[in-house]
Amino acid sequence: SHFGPSTQPPASAARLAAMDEVHQLLQGLALEQYASRLQEAGYDSIEALRGLATSPTFASDLVRDSGFRIGHARRLQMQLRGCAGQAAGAREAGDLEQAEEGARVPGARPEQPPSPPKPHSGTESPAKAVAQEGSPARASRRAPAAGQLQSHGLLGILTGSRAELQKLTTVKALVGVITLVGVASLIVLMLVLHNMTVLLLEKSFGNITESLLLLGSGAPPVTKWIERTVLPEVQGEALHVEKPGPTSLEGMKAWCAARPECVGFAHHGQSNTFFPKRWGTGFDPRTAKWAAVDDAWQWLYIKERAEAAASGDREVSLFCFALTLAYGYELSLLVHQQGNRLGIFACDGFSVFSNSSQDLITQQPLPIRVSVVNINLAVSYGGRWHTALNTQILTAVWRRVVSMGRYANYDWTVKLDVDTVFFPDRLRQHLKVRSPMSQVLVGGAEPMYLNNCEHGLHGPIEVLSQGVVSMLVSQLSKCVDLAQMPFGEDAFLDQCLLRHRVRRVTDFNVLNEKACGSNPNPCGTAHIAFHPFKTTESYFKCWAYAKKHGIAPT
Repeated sequence: SHFGPSTQPPASAARLAAMDEVHQLLQGLALEQYASRLQEAGYDSIEALRGLATSPTFASDLVRDSGFRIGHARRLQMQLRGCAGQAAGAREAGDLEQAEEGARVPGARPEQPPSPPKPHSGTESPAKAVAQEGSPARASRRAPAAGQLQSHGLLGILTGSRAELQKLTTVKALVGVITLVGVASLIVLMLVLHNMTVLLLEKSFGNITESLLLLGSGAPPVTKWIERTVLPEVQGEALHVEKPGPTSLEGMKAWCAARPECVGFAHHGQSNTFFPKRWGTGFDPRTAKWAAVDDAWQWLYIKERAEAAASGDREVSLFCFALTLAYGYELSLLVHQQGNRLGIFACDGFSVFSNSSQDLITQQPLPIRVSVVNINLAVSYGGRWHTALNTQILTAVWRRVVSMGRYANYDWTVKLDVDTVFFPDRLRQHLKVRSPMSQVLVGGAEPMYLNNCEHGLHGPIEVLSQGVVSMLVSQLSKCVDLAQMPFGEDAFLDQCLLRHRVRRVTDFNVLNEKACGSNPNPCGTAHIAFHPFKTTESYFKCWAYAKKHGIAPT
């Protein structure tokens, strides 16, 4: 502090009350840091503060008489003069009477002429006596003229009336609350718009309207079916013809079996609506993304599969998915895979996951639909093999796969890296004829997954039976400690499934990869998948060679 011990005489009760009023007043104006210094300088009453506000030289006086720093003094000057300016505005608005009324501070002491200085004793210096009573200059600052007080009536309200101060504080608080409510409302509105956009984008493929999806909702279920549809990508419009039809699943199967043009049907559980399928241009029913098939629509019946099952020659069904960034080489690879129906797009069912809420629109006839996973896809690298530490990311994707439920319509689920050259037809045949995987078809086999590398499960391709995926989320939640280990999601998944005694079938025919000690080039070996091929040129070169010279594993 710039001030020594106070030289003021013991304060009376009236003076203490006045000083307390000054302190509360300054606190209300956010000037409380100056309270003690002003009081020690002699400005210990409301009247003295009013005089200070009207003095043209009070800043320099404070610096000279009281040790104020010039910056502090000027700040105080600007704030008090700002109040005086508001007082003038109030007078111009015709509110002078209210402003002058505010100048009459309840409880303030009446102004009195300064009393003559007391004679000092021999042990008291003249300077100290003057300091106790106040100099004539200070006295003039304490007691300004009545005209000065009237010309600053609003200042009197702001600095003399506690009630008005409370009103001002209340107004400020209300303004703050209104501002916070406005900002919060804006954030909520943005979130609502974002979620609506995501839902619209996820349902946009096939031009399915909300009214179609919600048929029968809010009322007792009524089975309906859609007779036909025109693919919007082919014909430029979507045509949905709703007609009364079969009222049971068996009736729908019989209806489809009796019509050569029907190749199967999907079912929407919420509205209990059937959607028969026709052949599309260049597509078969297992891989086509038909209008009206989204995450809520599941293949319930495919005629050729049903006929194969009846003859004892049922094919293995695969649900495949991949995670991709919405930019870079992965997106380029996916575009070309989708255009040529390779990789996951040659599976019976497939999904593409990303953290982008937009569809990845391409130059191909069909878009790449994206199921959104709300997680940052940036990863760090570490561990013994300096691999991507992506456990949290892929755990979130697996949870999304389970919550969507599409995997439950297929025998096996396959997770793929985008840069993996993959042959689903080889995998189907391999799973069908090799024991114990072949037992999955008859529904009596225990859940199992394939270990594809001598070092443990590797992530370019992960093959899990339907039963493993069904229990996966509960298993992952019990492996939190493993998630903190410095290895990738493939090692985490492998160790977590082993911990819970899920059957692990070692099958080195699944993957040919550099990280497993092999050389996948030129992709002529009897394997189901080859990794890595990160450019379009190298990917298709591997695929073409394997298709021409390679052989399926036995």
